[in-house]
This record gives sequence, structure tokens and C-alpha cells, in this order.
Amino acid sequence: MRTIAFQLILLAAAGCVPRAGDVVLGNDFVVAEKPRPQNPVYVALGATELGCDRERVTVNEFLPVIQISGCDKVAYFEQKSKTELERVGPEYALAPEDDLHQAQLQEPPGTRLVPPVQLSGRDPSLTVRQTEQLSSWNPRAKGICILGVNGRLHACLVLAQDPLVGEVVAQSLPTRLYQPVTILGGPKVPSPYVVNVNVEVPKPNCRHLSSPMLRAQCERAVTQGGPANMSNEPASGLPPL
Repeated sequence: MRTIAFQLILLAAAGCVPRAGDVVLGNDFVVAEKPRPQNPVYVALGATELGCDRERVTVNEFLPVIQISGCDKVAYFEQKSKTELERVGPEYALAPEDDLHQAQLQEPPGTRLVPPVQLSGRDPSLTVRQTEQLSSWNPRAKGICILGVNGRLHACLVLAQDPLVGEVVAQSLPTRLYQPVTILGGPKVPSPYVVNVNVEVPKPNCRHLSSPMLRAQCERAVTQGGPANMSNEPASGLPPL
């Protein structure tokens, strides 16, 4: 069965996310001299939810999503308003060697970190039939994870505009293997890691329809919906724009 591969767009440093204030320098990034203090409200929330001492809690903000880890656990929250947070996803277990708080203790100001490199893994893909069920022509997804010292992505929360896209992205992330983040000349360390996925579905060329009524229906589906809106239209078999 023919499949359509996604176009993957990774964030800075091959997807590895420097903490707020870190300075990017060539192929390395330098830990900031004065890292931004963690939000005490988020730290207190993480301590309560994870059953962990505040000193061991690490907060990473990917607004509107907040990743909170500590005591070998990871939880995610979505910011609904300035004063309201909602728990999203399950509580994830994390290996002791992937504790972000302990990793930060190994990275004093000025430490140079070598970013990760993907070594292998399967890109997310959709079959043609799955593509025809999408509700958008340009659905996006984001995977927020922790890249462990073993080179695998752990505790991944996948956010997607379309459930089908989210499903295949979630299935692909465990197949990836990386050369993990390393302290220059030193050990491997865990790090937050974000993967952004952008899907571009070719739109049909409605101008090939001879009937004005069918052409209008086709154009309305193209501008106001996604491939799923074309499933019952004669234009679904038209050539792309």
C-alpha cells in the first residue's frame, strides 16, 4: 500500500531544546550564566502531583504545555488561562539516570553541551486512505519528550490537530535512536526534546471540473475543510494544484 511520508521540522539543535537563557554557539550551546528561575507555582504543583521535594522538581515550559519532572516521574499540564492549569496525559515513569535535575547539577555556568544527532528511526507516515480522512490540509503535531542517556525518547506527550496524525507520530517516536546530548569532553546527559511535524497534503485542482456547481462545491471544500470534506466529491480524484 502506498504511503505518504511527513515533512519533519525539528527545532534548534536537532530538536534538543536549550533551557531559557542558554546561548547557542556553533554546534554546541553554552549553559547560561544566570538561568531563569523556575516558576514557583509550577514547582509547587509538580511537588504535589509527583510526590516529590521541590528541590528535585524541574520545570520546562513549552507554552501552552508545561513539562514537570522529578523523582523519576514526568507529568504534563496545559495552561488554560493565567490562573488555570489542566493535567494532560498520564504520569510517565523516568529512569533515574534521566533525571533532569541531576543533569543540571553536572552543567555549571559555561558548560558546553554537544547537541544530539539522530542515528536511526522511522519517519511517521500515512497511507493514502488515512490522508483522505484528515480534517485539515496542513495538520500539525508536536511531540514533547525527554531524550535519555540511552539515546531514546521517553515520556513523550504528543499534541496533534488531527487524531490520525497524532497516532502515527506517537508510533514513530519510540523507533528513533540518537547520539544523546553530551557535555563536551564529558558524560552523556538527558535533555528535553521537541519534535514538530508539519503535514502538507496536496489540494485538488477544482478548475478541471466542467460543472460550475461541482467546481463551487470543490472549492468550498478546499478552502473551508480538509481531505475528509472531499470524500464524497467528484473532485477527490482530480490532479493536485
